[in-house]
Amino acid sequence: MATVSARIVKVYPNGDLFVVGEKTIKINDDVQVLRISGVVRPSDIGPDNTVPSSKVANMYVEYNGKGYFNDSQRPGWLARLLEKIWPF
Repeated sequence: MATVSARIVKVYPNGDLFVVGEKTIKINDDVQVLRISGVVRPSDIGPDNTVPSSKVANMYVEYNGKGYFNDSQRPGWLARLLEKIWPF
């Protein structure tokens, strides 16, 4: 579970809020970035100024990384080449 701070970038005529947030985590030489965006109703904002992800409409989540951990998860050059030319 992750908590991501977000900011309001647009207020719709009906009062709904379009929010965007990003969280960067760096461990040693690895960097992991979590980006989210979506529409939130003001009534779904809790008293502690939080919104559960289940209450975010049209939610977009992107998780990227750079560094050793991310590189080790990627197939090698030969596997990527065979994937492109292999008929099955």
